[in-house]
Amino acid sequence: AVHHDVNPAGFRGPAFRPMAAGTRRLVFLGDSFTFGEGVRNEDTYPEVAARLLRKSGRPVESCNLGVGGYNTTQEAEILKLVGLDLHPDVVVLGYTLNDAEPPLFQMDPTSGKPVRRPRESLIESEGAFGRPPNSPLYRLHLAQAVWQVQRQRRLTKQTLDYYTSLYAPSSAGRVESERALGEIIAACSQRETVCIVVMFPVLYNLSRDYPFKSIHEEIGAVVRKAGGRYIDLLPALMNQDARTLIVHPTDQHPNEKVHAHAGRMVAEEISRLPGFSPER
Repeated sequence: AVHHDVNPAGFRGPAFRPMAAGTRRLVFLGDSFTFGEGVRNEDTYPEVAARLLRKSGRPVESCNLGVGGYNTTQEAEILKLVGLDLHPDVVVLGYTLNDAEPPLFQMDPTSGKPVRRPRESLIESEGAFGRPPNSPLYRLHLAQAVWQVQRQRRLTKQTLDYYTSLYAPSSAGRVESERALGEIIAACSQRETVCIVVMFPVLYNLSRDYPFKSIHEEIGAVVRKAGGRYIDLLPALMNQDARTLIVHPTDQHPNEKVHAHAGRMVAEEISRLPGFSPER
């Protein structure tokens, strides 16, 4: 089991302290992928990126503001409420396709209490690697194999239909997510702070037939048009078995392998910025 430590502000990692002279600060926004659900803090991509950048000889620290279940609109609010007050040199936003969903928690008008809505409700909750029913028939290897094939086809259609609908041009969720992306990038630009958006692929069918390439490209175009920088993790994960990239067969969060790729690619992008080049 992985223990998640949070600081007094309620975010992952050690307490935020006044920034020492000469230190470069990275602020990371995102959902549970950025928070690092199921991954040790030192293995999360915000920590990996900062650690790699420190090898240049400059002091670099990361502040992880990732919150599980947050969408892009809520991440924009976190930037305004907390992130900008940390005086970042770079803001990194981890983007996942479910960022265009409505908020995970909504207020119940009757009770006045927050109620959790189902996530990706059109996709089976058991995940991509579930087990066959517990019956004598399914103890036969052939029956298990047939069940898995049929189930995978069903999940494939559900996943495709869900994200295709979520990112339809007229989708309210997509429109709002793109608006919030622009808001985040604009807030950074006003303070002459670089904003980098990192796209995490759906950890499924990581091949040339990956079904959401066009969505990745469209989000990248939105980011660049708004003045941000864009990193797509899909090429780094291409042709890998998705089962080796998740924290647990029943938990589809990315494991330390994915975080290592993300941290490396973020560090490479940042290392090209003025003020982050190696000291001589």
